[in-house]
Amino acid sequence: MFRADDDGRCRPGDRLIRSADRRAAAEDLPPVLAITAPDDPDWVVSTFVSGAPRTVTAENKGTFTETWDGLDDNFMPVPPGNYGVKGIFMPAEVWQPDGKFHSLRANYLGGPNALMPKRGLREQGPFIKGDQCAPGMGDIAVGPDGVAIFYWKFLENAENAYRVDLNLPLGPEQLLGGFGSGGTGGGDYATTDGRTVWCVAPSDALVHLDGWEGRFIYPPFRYRADQKPFGSDNMIRRNVTLTAGLVTGLAAWQPDASSTALLFVAERGRMVVVDKYNNLDIYAESPKERVNLLRVLNGDTAVELSRVPVAEPTALVVANDRLYLLEKRDGGFTVRHGKPPADGKLDAVTWTKPLPLTGLRDPRDLAVDSLGNYYVADAAINHILCFAADGKLERTLGRLERQPEGGYDPNSFMEPIRAAASVNGHPTASSFTTGATASAPTTASPSTRNHRSISICPGPTTPSSAIASTMHPAHGRSKRSGTTSTPPA
Repeated sequence: MFRADDDGRCRPGDRLIRSADRRAAAEDLPPVLAITAPDDPDWVVSTFVSGAPRTVTAENKGTFTETWDGLDDNFMPVPPGNYGVKGIFMPAEVWQPDGKFHSLRANYLGGPNALMPKRGLREQGPFIKGDQCAPGMGDIAVGPDGVAIFYWKFLENAENAYRVDLNLPLGPEQLLGGFGSGGTGGGDYATTDGRTVWCVAPSDALVHLDGWEGRFIYPPFRYRADQKPFGSDNMIRRNVTLTAGLVTGLAAWQPDASSTALLFVAERGRMVVVDKYNNLDIYAESPKERVNLLRVLNGDTAVELSRVPVAEPTALVVANDRLYLLEKRDGGFTVRHGKPPADGKLDAVTWTKPLPLTGLRDPRDLAVDSLGNYYVADAAINHILCFAADGKLERTLGRLERQPEGGYDPNSFMEPIRAAASVNGHPTASSFTTGATASAPTTASPSTRNHRSISICPGPTTPSSAIASTMHPAHGRSKRSGTTSTPPA
């Protein structure tokens, strides 16, 4: 119950005593107390206590004193006079996910992908969370320890560069947590040596204006996910390293356990200011001014150790203690590789000759397995092409060159942009896709995103078991067949 002082009326400065007619036990009771007009209890003058937790103990026996300061809800003094008071309270308990008292508590039921906790199992997380302002993931990288980095294009007010242990069975135990973004949000490239995670921000997907594809709201930069300094430039994050050209590849390599890791960065066209938006400089890759460099940086300090000129770089990866580079030259695409130098002094003269890879149109990423086979993600043809070490095309992953209009084919990709290989008994290619072209009957041209992992095994068939997949809004009833199609779980 609630009562005012002796005469039963409430005036500014009066003490309000709340008595909980309950057992004297430790229990939290968050009250809400409001001052009302004397003749109308629905006219609230001031809500001066709102959800403030009070704990019933044997000493206080559930009686508490609250004081109204005589101000209304606009913090203006009210005229002297008589006022009413009303209030409520509800029992509360600690909600384990945030460790705070709540009267109403949600029960976890499940999530849309295999990395989400299951009911009664790891309900405390970690979770993949955040406001996905830019669609889809930007990159996936697998370290030599089999732990992958899932890097989203932009997760606002959250972590990013989530660590996922591919050595564990499919499930929430794989998710090891992420890194605080430090204001960067996300980007298109990440890599790891199994100890440190490096990233590039931002993503061009942050600019949501028609005709502005491939533009950036600030110049790209490299940073360490653990928020340790990595250069002396200051952007939305301090102590980073600005890039001269558009980054098209990022890879890391540690010669041995006692050595400093090396970071390899492929840069293509120079980043230039092309427009303004709300007084912000808008950057894009220059179609004429080319950087076309492969840089080698000290992984701890960002100091540049060496650089070599390259053709139009398209993708970069370290595998089998070798550095592989995919380039565009003479209207086609080639791959070459060499032994990374332990001292960081790169010499491309010792590399293999460029090996042509046919059938590519717009390759975005390259993966190499333990046998030296190549896996190239090509968004334009909606396939991942698998080449033997000698450059022969051996298989094509993904059935259709685009998702069917008004439907969803679970055996086809949605514009694959990244691929990564993790050796665990047999070659494995983990890939995810972004930028679906399918549209649902009830949705006009949705911008949908999906990511999946598939196992590439020797033999005539290709199993396709998914590690993780976001929900695909475009899946559902197909116009062509009238049946329900479901994306990989």
